[in-house]
Amino acid sequence: MHRMTTVVLITAATLIAMSAGARAQDDDAGAGGGSGSGDATGAGSGDATGTGTGGEATGGETMAPAAGAWSTAILDRPLVLDKEKLEVHGSLPILAIRTPAIPPATGTETTTAIDLDIGASYGVADKLEAGLDYLFALKDFEIKGAFLLHGAYAALHNDKMDLALAAALSLSVQSGNQVNLYLGAWFRYKVMPKLDVHTGLPGLPYGALNTGSQFRVGLNNGNNSDLQLPVGVGLQATPNLYAFADTNIANIGISPSGSSAIFADFILLTLGAFYSPNGQLDVGATFQDDLKNAGDAYIISFAARYYVK
Repeated sequence: MHRMTTVVLITAATLIAMSAGARAQDDDAGAGGGSGSGDATGAGSGDATGTGTGGEATGGETMAPAAGAWSTAILDRPLVLDKEKLEVHGSLPILAIRTPAIPPATGTETTTAIDLDIGASYGVADKLEAGLDYLFALKDFEIKGAFLLHGAYAALHNDKMDLALAAALSLSVQSGNQVNLYLGAWFRYKVMPKLDVHTGLPGLPYGALNTGSQFRVGLNNGNNSDLQLPVGVGLQATPNLYAFADTNIANIGISPSGSSAIFADFILLTLGAFYSPNGQLDVGATFQDDLKNAGDAYIISFAARYYVK
């Protein structure tokens, strides 16, 4: 197989291993010295998105929601849940990976993995949320998967900028019981009222494969650790529609050492869009591929989030 970003490789290995059910998880941080932080099971980013009355459009601009309300527009919501606010979310990641056929067969073979992630987050205090996710295989069904305990603290929130400090702890209940710690920062800056640049999770639904973390360290796999540098741009095209494009600048392997960089080693691109009919429900989809080796491994994910209160 051609070399591709470790984000896609580790995601592929994770999903296929979960679908197989009986395989042990790979403790390596990734191929080619790359990294794979950013999700609950050693996978990368990939990428996928709060309640109250929705903002209304007047003259093409989104009106600010009333005090205490949750905007329909994702770009106008804080990154962290308000106190006592509860949301449930889920995603269906579908991964396809193409490999050379096993001789004497010729050509290529495509392996598909389908997983289900379900979870919830709750505003436990002002500026602080906590949540739990569980990821398991649907195709070649295997209920043994991975738990993800996560939390985030809103360090900054104003009309232009949002900054949240996030952490997550994952535990696989498959063979090996791999445990990983994820740390990161979710930062979003409004370049214009409807346009943002961001890193981490810019208000999109949380997920075991979409934690928005930049740093990962294995706690029982030889302390494998790595750092990635994701960046993205988001557009609130209408009060109900948020679209985004993300990439990764570099993967830096700390232990074991090694690194890979955009353009030289990979061109990872994640495209997605979420529709919010109101301030309670978000539904959307994302597509991720390494354009340097397009079609070798790609992920299509469908996600939804509902604010219970």
